Amino acid sequence: MLRSVYYTVGAEFIQGTWVQYAWLVLALVTVFMGSMLAFREPVFKKRLAYSSVSQASYILLGMAVLHPAALTGALMHVLFHAFIKTALFLTAGAVIYQTGCTRVDELAGTGKRMPVTLWCCTFVSLGLIGIPPMGGFISKWYLMSGMLESGTGVFSWLGPAVLLISALLTAGYLLPVTVRGFLPGKDYDYSRSDSLELSGKMTIPLAILAAASLLTGLFPGGIAGTWAKSHSRYYREVKILNEWFLILAVLFPSSWQWESRCSRLENAYTWNFIRNWWSSSPP
Repeated sequence: MLRSVYYTVGAEFIQGTWVQYAWLVLALVTVFMGSMLAFREPVFKKRLAYSSVSQASYILLGMAVLHPAALTGALMHVLFHAFIKTALFLTAGAVIYQTGCTRVDELAGTGKRMPVTLWCCTFVSLGLIGIPPMGGFISKWYLMSGMLESGTGVFSWLGPAVLLISALLTAGYLLPVTVRGFLPGKDYDYSRSDSLELSGKMTIPLAILAAASLLTGLFPGGIAGTWAKSHSRYYREVKILNEWFLILAVLFPSSWQWESRCSRLENAYTWNFIRNWWSSSPP
Protein backbone atom coordinates (compact mmCIF):
# COMPACT_ATOMS: atom_id res chain seq x y z
CA MET A 1 0.00 0.00 0.00
CA LEU A 2 2.83 2.39 0.82
CA ARG A 3 4.51 1.76 -2.52
CA SER A 4 1.24 1.99 -4.44
CA VAL A 5 0.16 5.30 -2.90
CA TYR A 6 3.47 7.14 -2.57
CA TYR A 7 5.53 5.71 -5.44
CA THR A 8 3.16 4.38 -8.10
CA VAL A 9 0.12 6.67 -7.99
CA GLY A 10 1.55 9.61 -6.04
CA ALA A 11 0.27 11.37 -2.94
CA GLU A 12 -0.54 14.55 -4.89
CA PHE A 13 -2.90 12.64 -7.19
CA ILE A 14 -4.95 11.19 -4.29
CA GLN A 15 -4.86 14.17 -1.94
CA GLY A 16 -8.22 15.91 -1.61
CA THR A 17 -10.15 13.24 -3.54
CA TRP A 18 -12.90 10.89 -2.36
CA VAL A 19 -10.30 8.12 -2.17
CA GLN A 20 -8.41 9.88 0.61
CA TYR A 21 -11.57 10.74 2.55
CA ALA A 22 -12.93 7.19 2.27
CA TRP A 23 -9.57 5.88 3.42
CA LEU A 24 -9.59 8.24 6.41
CA VAL A 25 -13.14 7.23 7.39
CA LEU A 26 -12.34 3.52 7.25
CA ALA A 27 -9.12 3.98 9.23
CA LEU A 28 -10.78 6.06 11.96
CA VAL A 29 -13.73 3.65 12.28
CA THR A 30 -11.33 0.71 12.59
CA VAL A 31 -9.21 2.52 15.21
CA PHE A 32 -12.29 3.17 17.33
CA MET A 33 -14.00 -0.19 16.82
CA GLY A 34 -10.83 -2.17 17.49
CA SER A 35 -10.27 -0.31 20.74
CA MET A 36 -13.90 -0.68 21.81
CA LEU A 37 -13.96 -4.42 21.08
CA ALA A 38 -10.71 -4.85 23.01
CA PHE A 39 -12.17 -2.89 25.92
CA ARG A 40 -15.21 -5.19 26.06
CA GLU A 41 -13.29 -8.46 25.60
CA PRO A 42 -12.65 -10.46 28.81
CA VAL A 43 -10.17 -12.97 27.32
CA PHE A 44 -6.62 -11.62 27.49
CA LYS A 45 -5.28 -12.90 24.15
CA LYS A 46 -8.42 -11.95 22.24
CA ARG A 47 -8.21 -8.52 23.84
CA LEU A 48 -4.68 -8.14 22.46
CA ALA A 49 -5.83 -9.35 19.04
CA TYR A 50 -8.53 -6.67 18.84
CA SER A 51 -5.94 -4.18 20.02
CA SER A 52 -3.66 -5.14 17.13
CA VAL A 53 -6.47 -4.35 14.70
CA SER A 54 -6.81 -0.88 16.20
CA GLN A 55 -3.07 -0.20 16.30
CA ALA A 56 -2.57 -1.36 12.71
CA SER A 57 -5.19 1.18 11.72
CA TYR A 58 -3.03 3.87 13.35
CA ILE A 59 -0.45 3.08 10.68
CA LEU A 60 -3.01 3.17 7.86
CA LEU A 61 -4.38 6.45 9.24
CA GLY A 62 -0.93 8.03 9.18
CA MET A 63 -0.51 6.99 5.56
CA ALA A 64 -3.99 8.22 4.61
CA VAL A 65 -3.37 11.73 5.93
CA LEU A 66 -0.75 12.25 3.19
CA HIS A 67 1.34 14.56 5.39
CA PRO A 68 5.08 14.06 5.98
CA ALA A 69 4.84 14.18 9.79
CA ALA A 70 1.90 11.75 9.87
CA LEU A 71 3.73 9.36 7.55
CA THR A 72 6.76 9.57 9.83
CA GLY A 73 4.56 8.71 12.80
CA ALA A 74 3.06 5.76 10.91
CA LEU A 75 6.49 4.33 10.07
CA MET A 76 7.69 4.80 13.63
CA HIS A 77 4.54 3.13 14.95
CA VAL A 78 5.37 0.03 12.92
CA LEU A 79 8.59 -0.34 14.93
CA PHE A 80 7.24 0.65 18.33
CA HIS A 81 4.10 -1.45 18.02
CA ALA A 82 6.23 -4.45 17.08
CA PHE A 83 8.18 -4.11 20.35
CA ILE A 84 5.11 -3.51 22.48
CA LYS A 85 2.66 -6.06 21.09
CA THR A 86 5.27 -8.82 20.94
CA ALA A 87 5.97 -8.24 24.64
CA LEU A 88 2.25 -8.24 25.46
CA PHE A 89 1.62 -11.51 23.65
CA LEU A 90 4.67 -13.01 25.37
CA THR A 91 3.16 -11.91 28.68
CA ALA A 92 -0.17 -13.51 27.84
CA GLY A 93 1.54 -16.73 26.82
CA ALA A 94 3.63 -16.77 29.98
CA VAL A 95 0.61 -16.25 32.23
CA ILE A 96 -1.36 -18.98 30.48
CA TYR A 97 1.62 -21.34 30.62
CA GLN A 98 2.26 -20.78 34.32
CA THR A 99 -1.25 -20.35 35.70
CA GLY A 100 -3.67 -21.63 33.06
CA CYS A 101 -5.68 -18.39 33.37
CA THR A 102 -6.99 -16.91 30.13
CA ARG A 103 -9.39 -14.20 31.33
CA VAL A 104 -8.37 -10.82 32.72
CA ASP A 105 -10.58 -11.22 35.78
CA GLU A 106 -8.62 -14.37 36.67
CA LEU A 107 -5.27 -12.56 36.87
CA ALA A 108 -5.66 -11.26 40.44
CA GLY A 109 -2.38 -11.53 42.32
CA THR A 110 -0.33 -12.44 39.25
CA GLY A 111 2.06 -9.56 39.92
CA LYS A 112 2.94 -11.01 43.34
CA ARG A 113 3.80 -14.39 41.87
CA MET A 114 5.25 -13.22 38.52
CA PRO A 115 6.58 -9.70 39.27
CA VAL A 116 9.17 -9.43 36.48
CA THR A 117 6.70 -10.54 33.84
CA LEU A 118 3.99 -8.15 34.98
CA TRP A 119 6.34 -5.18 35.37
CA CYS A 120 7.48 -5.67 31.76
CA CYS A 121 3.82 -5.87 30.75
CA THR A 122 3.14 -2.62 32.61
CA PHE A 123 5.97 -0.73 30.87
CA VAL A 124 4.93 -1.75 27.38
CA SER A 125 1.27 -1.08 28.20
CA LEU A 126 2.18 2.53 29.01
CA GLY A 127 3.89 2.70 25.63
CA LEU A 128 0.81 1.43 23.81
CA ILE A 129 -1.36 3.99 25.62
CA GLY A 130 1.04 6.71 24.49
CA ILE A 131 2.38 7.94 27.80
CA PRO A 132 5.83 9.61 27.72
CA PRO A 133 8.64 8.78 27.78
CA MET A 134 7.75 5.47 26.07
CA GLY A 135 8.27 5.00 22.35
CA GLY A 136 4.56 4.83 21.57
CA PHE A 137 4.18 8.44 22.67
CA ILE A 138 6.55 9.65 19.94
CA SER A 139 4.77 7.95 17.04
CA LYS A 140 1.36 9.14 18.25
CA TRP A 141 2.65 12.69 18.69
CA TYR A 142 3.81 12.71 15.07
CA LEU A 143 0.48 11.26 13.92
CA MET A 144 -1.54 13.92 15.74
CA SER A 145 0.76 16.75 14.66
CA GLY A 146 0.52 15.66 11.04
CA MET A 147 -3.28 15.43 11.16
CA LEU A 148 -3.65 18.86 12.78
CA GLU A 149 -1.58 20.41 9.98
CA SER A 150 -2.89 18.29 7.12
CA GLY A 151 -5.64 20.66 5.98
CA THR A 152 -8.11 17.79 5.52
CA GLY A 153 -11.07 19.71 6.88
CA VAL A 154 -13.05 17.97 9.59
CA PHE A 155 -10.54 15.11 9.70
CA SER A 156 -7.80 17.45 10.91
CA TRP A 157 -9.51 17.62 14.33
CA LEU A 158 -11.65 14.47 14.21
CA GLY A 159 -8.56 12.30 13.76
CA PRO A 160 -6.77 13.49 16.93
CA ALA A 161 -10.05 13.26 18.86
CA VAL A 162 -10.51 9.62 17.86
CA LEU A 163 -6.88 8.87 18.75
CA LEU A 164 -7.39 10.38 22.21
CA ILE A 165 -10.52 8.29 22.74
CA SER A 166 -8.63 5.23 21.56
CA ALA A 167 -5.81 5.99 24.01
CA LEU A 168 -8.33 6.16 26.88
CA LEU A 169 -9.85 2.85 25.80
CA THR A 170 -6.35 1.37 25.57
CA ALA A 171 -5.73 2.39 29.16
CA GLY A 172 -9.08 0.85 30.06
CA TYR A 173 -8.26 -2.57 28.64
CA LEU A 174 -4.55 -2.82 29.55
CA LEU A 175 -4.16 -1.19 32.96
CA PRO A 176 -6.66 -3.55 34.67
CA VAL A 177 -4.14 -6.34 34.04
CA THR A 178 -1.58 -4.43 36.10
CA VAL A 179 -4.05 -3.29 38.76
CA ARG A 180 -5.47 -6.77 39.27
CA GLY A 181 -2.01 -8.27 39.22
CA PHE A 182 -0.44 -6.05 41.87
CA LEU A 183 -3.55 -5.00 43.83
CA PRO A 184 -5.75 -8.11 43.97
CA GLY A 185 -7.99 -6.80 46.75
CA LYS A 186 -9.16 -8.10 50.10
CA ASP A 187 -10.62 -11.33 48.71
CA TYR A 188 -7.22 -12.55 47.50
CA ASP A 189 -5.46 -15.27 49.47
CA TYR A 190 -2.21 -13.52 50.41
CA SER A 191 -0.80 -16.74 51.83
CA ARG A 192 -0.15 -17.90 48.26
CA SER A 193 3.46 -16.76 48.08
CA ASP A 194 4.78 -19.46 45.73
CA SER A 195 6.69 -17.95 42.82
CA LEU A 196 5.59 -18.69 39.27
CA GLU A 197 8.24 -16.51 37.64
CA LEU A 198 9.56 -17.73 34.33
CA SER A 199 13.07 -18.92 33.66
CA GLY A 200 15.69 -16.57 32.29
CA LYS A 201 15.25 -17.88 28.75
CA MET A 202 11.70 -16.59 28.76
CA THR A 203 12.04 -13.42 30.86
CA ILE A 204 15.13 -12.03 29.09
CA PRO A 205 13.39 -11.56 25.70
CA LEU A 206 10.45 -9.94 27.50
CA ALA A 207 12.77 -7.59 29.39
CA ILE A 208 14.65 -6.72 26.18
CA LEU A 209 11.41 -5.75 24.42
CA ALA A 210 10.28 -3.64 27.39
CA ALA A 211 13.68 -1.92 27.51
CA ALA A 212 13.54 -1.29 23.76
CA SER A 213 10.14 0.36 24.13
CA LEU A 214 11.49 2.60 26.87
CA LEU A 215 14.85 3.43 25.30
CA THR A 216 13.39 4.37 21.92
CA GLY A 217 11.25 6.89 23.77
CA LEU A 218 14.04 8.24 25.95
CA PHE A 219 16.51 8.44 23.04
CA PRO A 220 14.47 8.93 19.87
CA GLY A 221 17.61 10.03 18.04
CA GLY A 222 18.86 6.43 18.15
CA ILE A 223 16.75 3.77 16.49
CA ALA A 224 14.01 6.20 15.44
CA GLY A 225 16.41 8.95 14.41
CA THR A 226 16.21 8.05 10.72
CA TRP A 227 12.59 9.21 10.65
CA ALA A 228 12.34 11.53 13.65
CA LYS A 229 15.07 13.97 12.60
CA SER A 230 13.50 14.39 9.17
CA HIS A 231 11.12 16.87 10.84
CA SER A 232 13.30 18.73 13.30
CA ARG A 233 10.48 20.82 14.84
CA TYR A 234 8.46 17.78 15.91
CA TYR A 235 11.63 16.07 17.05
CA ARG A 236 12.45 19.01 19.33
CA GLU A 237 8.89 19.04 20.70
CA VAL A 238 9.11 15.35 21.58
CA LYS A 239 12.48 15.79 23.28
CA ILE A 240 11.21 18.73 25.36
CA LEU A 241 8.09 16.83 26.47
CA ASN A 242 10.11 13.76 27.38
CA GLU A 243 12.61 15.84 29.36
CA TRP A 244 9.83 17.61 31.30
CA PHE A 245 8.13 14.31 32.01
CA LEU A 246 11.37 12.84 33.36
CA ILE A 247 11.93 15.90 35.56
CA LEU A 248 8.40 15.61 36.97
CA ALA A 249 8.80 11.87 37.41
CA VAL A 250 11.93 12.48 39.51
CA LEU A 251 10.67 15.49 41.46
CA PHE A 252 7.17 14.26 42.30
CA PRO A 253 8.21 11.15 44.28
CA SER A 254 10.98 13.14 45.96
CA SER A 255 8.59 15.91 47.01
CA TRP A 256 6.03 13.35 48.19
CA GLN A 257 8.65 11.57 50.29
CA TRP A 258 9.85 14.89 51.75
CA GLU A 259 6.29 15.92 52.58
CA SER A 260 5.63 12.52 54.13
CA ARG A 261 8.78 12.79 56.26
CA CYS A 262 7.87 16.33 57.38
CA SER A 263 4.37 15.17 58.25
CA ARG A 264 5.70 12.29 60.31
CA LEU A 265 8.21 14.59 62.00
CA GLU A 266 5.50 17.14 62.77
CA ASN A 267 3.26 14.45 64.19
CA ALA A 268 6.14 13.17 66.33
CA TYR A 269 6.80 16.65 67.74
CA THR A 270 3.07 17.15 68.42
CA TRP A 271 2.82 13.81 70.20
CA ASN A 272 5.94 14.51 72.28
CA PHE A 273 4.53 17.92 73.30
CA ILE A 274 1.18 16.40 74.35
CA ARG A 275 2.90 13.60 76.25
CA ASN A 276 5.24 16.02 78.11
CA TRP A 277 2.39 18.38 78.92
CA TRP A 278 0.24 15.53 80.21
CA SER A 279 3.02 14.11 82.37
CA SER A 280 3.90 17.56 83.86
CA SER A 281 0.31 18.57 84.59
CA PRO A 282 -0.93 18.12 88.21
CA PRO A 283 -3.23 15.14 88.84
